Amino acid sequence: MSVQPDIIWNEQCLGIRIGEQVCIYLKKHNAEYQRLQKKILEFTEKYPVIETFMETNQSISLTEEEHKAVHRYFQLESEKEMIEEEYHFYMGQAQMISYGAMLQILLERYAYSEIGGTFILI
Repeated sequence: MSVQPDIIWNEQCLGIRIGEQVCIYLKKHNAEYQRLQKKILEFTEKYPVIETFMETNQSISLTEEEHKAVHRYFQLESEKEMIEEEYHFYMGQAQMISYGAMLQILLERYAYSEIGGTFILI
C-alpha cells in the first residue's frame, strides 16, 4: 500500500496557484509592483548580461557598470518579492476569515451536546 501525499499541502496544488493569484492581482492593481516590474524589464533589456549571469553556470566577466546593474536588478527583485510576500499574507488572512465564517455556520447548523461522555447531534 502506497502512502498518498496530503493534497492540501502539495506545492503543485496550493502554493503555485496562490502565488499566481497574488501576482495576477498585483500586476493589475498595485502601482508599485507595476513600477518594479517595468524597471526590472528595462534593466534586463539594457543589460543583457543580467540574463546571461542568471542562466549560465560558467564564469563571466562584468564591467563595473554591469556589476552595479546586476546588483540593482537583485535589489528590485527583492523589493518585488517583498510586495508578493505581503500580499500572500493578506490572501491567507482573507482565506482564514472565510474559513472561520464557514466553521461558524457549520457549528450553528450541527451543534453538538455532551451527554454521558459522548457527543450527540442536537
